[in-house]
Amino acid sequence: MKKTLLALLAISTILPTTSMAGEAGDTKLETVIRARNTSVFDSENEYEANYSSIERGYLTVKHNMTENISGRLTLDIVSKSKKVDDVDLAYDGASVRLKYAYVNFAKALGSMGINAGLGKNYFGMTRDMPSSFIYYKAGAEKWFSNPSADYGLTIGGKPIEILDIHIQGVNGSGYKKVGSDKVTKYPDLIADVRVTPIKPVMIGLSYKYDKAEEGDTDNMLLAPVAKLKTDYIDIPVESVINLGEEGTFSGKTFSIYVQPEIKLKKVAKIPLSFGGGFGYLANEVEELNSTVVMGGLKYDLVKGIKLQASYVKDLVDGE
Repeated sequence: MKKTLLALLAISTILPTTSMAGEAGDTKLETVIRARNTSVFDSENEYEANYSSIERGYLTVKHNMTENISGRLTLDIVSKSKKVDDVDLAYDGASVRLKYAYVNFAKALGSMGINAGLGKNYFGMTRDMPSSFIYYKAGAEKWFSNPSADYGLTIGGKPIEILDIHIQGVNGSGYKKVGSDKVTKYPDLIADVRVTPIKPVMIGLSYKYDKAEEGDTDNMLLAPVAKLKTDYIDIPVESVINLGEEGTFSGKTFSIYVQPEIKLKKVAKIPLSFGGGFGYLANEVEELNSTVVMGGLKYDLVKGIKLQASYVKDLVDGE
């Protein structure tokens, strides 16, 4: 079997949040810029390339129409727009795309709100990764093509203090694709339930139903999740299970993903966070196993500027 290794060493500067007044009736502007230098190594650990880029830039405008009705527009700006042999080495200027564009009705259904438009995807732990890593995709996004944002309708909120529920119907093709020729024929249905039995501990379960087009098999995913978060540590855990044709666990395709972060700011009065990560995918159907190991740190240089360094080792066995 062929084994492929991709290692990334990167340093990132983040400039977050420049804002105007955000009270009801006012507008708020936020900016984030991630400048990055990346080194890439091939499967033999031989140096392949080094490049600098504006890896991601976000320009966000938020407006509160009333106390319970708000809107958001976020542009996602990158200085790369194509790949060569699945490696980000080719650049042809900047590309701009929508990341979020929605209206939120915070208390439309009592304690539950309605979000309409291009918003967050609530399957798995995609939205919960710590920020110490430049490369931080949860297993659902990395291995099961679950986008971080998608077009659709979401109903969600906290009916009671310890319970968080989100139910959504989305295109299923993510924020980068629109149009009848690019999205799937049927929308994805997602349900996410999370419970916080004691303050630092969260446990939950996500379910995703992807109805297939004629001749294909419906895809059903289940994602048990958990998180321990305090002022000193942040540990998200996610497992994604492909339920198979009959909706029961086949054991043939599943993943596990753990990515802890340790914060020293309140412990040692040092504005530094660091952590590691491990993910594993077993796919017996396609005879493919994948393992990712990573490490990273983040240093708050001054207010509004953060320096990051990450190392990622990505192993694919079976391609």
